[in-house]
Amino acid sequence: MKDLKDFTATTFGLIIAFLLPGLACLYAFSFWSKRIEELFGTLVGNSATGGLYFLVVLIAIAVGLQMSVVRYIVFECWICRSFKLQPQDFESLSSDGKLVAFRSIVDDFYRYHQFWGAMAIIQIPLFYGWISTQVSTKVPLCVSYIFAGLLEAATVFAAIVSYKRYVDRSRATLKGGNNA
Repeated sequence: MKDLKDFTATTFGLIIAFLLPGLACLYAFSFWSKRIEELFGTLVGNSATGGLYFLVVLIAIAVGLQMSVVRYIVFECWICRSFKLQPQDFESLSSDGKLVAFRSIVDDFYRYHQFWGAMAIIQIPLFYGWISTQVSTKVPLCVSYIFAGLLEAATVFAAIVSYKRYVDRSRATLKGGNNA
């Protein structure tokens, strides 16, 4: 049963870290690419096949992996550089089951940072595309931009907080006990 829990936690973590941001990025691209717009039209229409869904999932994972490079540079190399893990933090990783505890911390904290960090980057073109292609004028344009800005700020905050929690929990586990 423990193996199933580890599998589901890891799978869920990978889905939120790479697949969901990749799908959001593909959708954001649909505002500028007619091909991607047609692809999403086919996916929600009646002519979509299992093969097409599988292909979109694979493309979304690839895009999500590429976004992780941008997220890493923006958050871990720039914004959060003052509290990142150092090589000496990993010295005790091979002792007393700390690798298992550390992997649990990655699934429980770092995957959320990966999601929020990637979404903070993707939301910029996504919100711009949504707002600039808005047909209805029920919501004033300035309100849309303010709302998008607030959501962007909240997402950046969530990415920073989740990364800080990951670093703090990792340091505590690697230096002290092995409880995640």
